[in-house]
Formats: sequence, C-alpha cells, structure tokens
Amino acid sequence: MSSAYLHILLNHIPVIGTAIAAFVMFYGFFKRSDEIKKLALIVTILVAAASVVVYLTGDKAKGSVVSIEGVNSDFIDPHEEFAEVAIIVSNVVGLLALVTLFVFRKPKHLPMWAAALFFALILAVNGMMAWTAHLGGMINHTEIMGVSPLKKTDK
Repeated sequence: MSSAYLHILLNHIPVIGTAIAAFVMFYGFFKRSDEIKKLALIVTILVAAASVVVYLTGDKAKGSVVSIEGVNSDFIDPHEEFAEVAIIVSNVVGLLALVTLFVFRKPKHLPMWAAALFFALILAVNGMMAWTAHLGGMINHTEIMGVSPLKKTDK
C-alpha cells in the first residue's frame, strides 16, 4: 500500500473525529453529564494522536503524487503548510484535554467553563482540519474547482 493511498484513506479521521468530539461534548452539555463530556476529551486526544499519523503519511505521499497527471501541485505546499499548523493546534488541544482529564479525574467535577472552552477549541480544530482537507482535495479533485474531469463530446 502506497503512502499516498494510506494518506487518502486516513485523512478523514481528523475532520470526522473532531466533529464527533464536538457532538459528544454538545450531548454532554445537553445531558449534563460529566462522563459524556470527559468522553469528548478522550475522543479529542485520540483524534490528535491519529492526526499525527495522517500528517506523517501526507509527508511521505507528497513525493509520490507530484508526477501524476492531473495533480495540481500548486496546492501541495499550501496544504502541507496549513496541515502543519492544524496538527500543532490539534496536538496542543489534545494535550490540554489530557491534562484536564488528569486534573478533573473522579471525583472532581468538570467545570462548565472548561467544557465550554473545549467545545470551542474542538470546533476551531474541526474548522482547521476541514480547511486542510479542502486544500488537500484541491490537489487532485477537479470537481472541487468546478472543472469536470470528463470532457463533453459533441454528438
């Protein structure tokens, strides 16, 4: 399995994972459940760890896709540069989530301000991961750019 294929396979995890973490945190607010809010923090930590793997596979994939026909290499560097920022932010939030879980472990209650802060941080990371994915899609998905990959033929 090539690094490019592995990257394409895994790159959905940060976007979908942070959306799941945000949903779980929101559900924890709704149910007023510390356990559910702490679960959202665990999901955030797992997504941050998975994001490192996605980033590393992307770095290896870069060299294998530049020579492929149809690849728009103009978007590779912006995708890689924004991915680097997103991975740093994701890992900082993941580390903060780990520290928060440690500080507010049972029987301590997770304060509403901390849960609300993490909800906002998770949404911010989700936005960054979605933008990173969009830039990555611009590399080879012509339909995103409004260009049809199929040419129309006259009949």
